[in-house]
Amino acid sequence: MAPNESDDRAVHLLKRRLVVVTPYGADVAAVSVHCPIKCSGQTVESCRSCSRLLAGHPNTLECLVPAAVAGPSALCGDLLPRETLVLDAELPAAEGLAMLQASQLSSAPVIDDNRLLLGLTLASSLAALAQTPDAEVDDAVTDAVAANERLTVVEAAHVMATRELDRLPIVDDRGRLLGVLTALDVVRWFNRPKPAVASG
Repeated sequence: MAPNESDDRAVHLLKRRLVVVTPYGADVAAVSVHCPIKCSGQTVESCRSCSRLLAGHPNTLECLVPAAVAGPSALCGDLLPRETLVLDAELPAAEGLAMLQASQLSSAPVIDDNRLLLGLTLASSLAALAQTPDAEVDDAVTDAVAANERLTVVEAAHVMATRELDRLPIVDDRGRLLGVLTALDVVRWFNRPKPAVASG
């Protein structure tokens, strides 16, 4: 379908960033957007080279998509927050704890050098190790349930409810972390304004 056909709609794709805290400081490890056509995360560079791109803005990219996929997304990959704090596995435990406390978070995902999700770490687990010399975040990682970005919001909500989770890491097909979906994100999606239905 050509980008200039009449059923295309302009949509804004929110840029999402992973801010990874490593022993060398905090850095943006990845910036991506959820493409409604490919139903997966894409790099900003790949979006900028797409023929459907209309314009780029500081926090979004505007592109043309078929009307059938231009409405509110039902995929959890499109609900991820603009920014997610992530801890590197090799970060000293005391620094990881300080970062969580400063960000008022009780937990954070932990990744390796390839952005692969290793699990979650809790502030309480880091606090127990904070005084231990040479303790790293990796020493306080627990297994995490993660979901693929193509999971629907309803399916993600079911996973969160049955496993009593308030945060669900979202990964791509390679297992690389894209962000963390929260229970509040899901509640907001279910309470979003519904499009008006034309009466016949």
